[in-house]
Amino acid sequence: MSQKPEKKEKEVLPKNVIPTHYFLSITPDLIKHFRFFGRVEIDLLVKEDSDFITLNTVDLSLLKIQVRNGTEVLDIKIADVTYNNQVNYTNKISINENTQL
Repeated sequence: MSQKPEKKEKEVLPKNVIPTHYFLSITPDLIKHFRFFGRVEIDLLVKEDSDFITLNTVDLSLLKIQVRNGTEVLDIKIADVTYNNQVNYTNKISINENTQL
């Protein structure tokens, strides 16, 4: 009798920072390298002060990260990004309905 494969639990993003809108711009490079470059702007609803944002970034290389919180712009060093899908940084993002990643 064969065993059923284990059902993988659905991964759900934390509720401290919620994406509300995405703007994507993608430029393919399929001739030479079979890859693409892109830019994404994510409007966020920050429900709790937080010093991290969790993203689904499977198989993506991040080149530049900025967080705009009202008039404040935080540049995130790529070296500070861990690829367990979590971006950590030293400044806290305060509760705000007008935050962009």
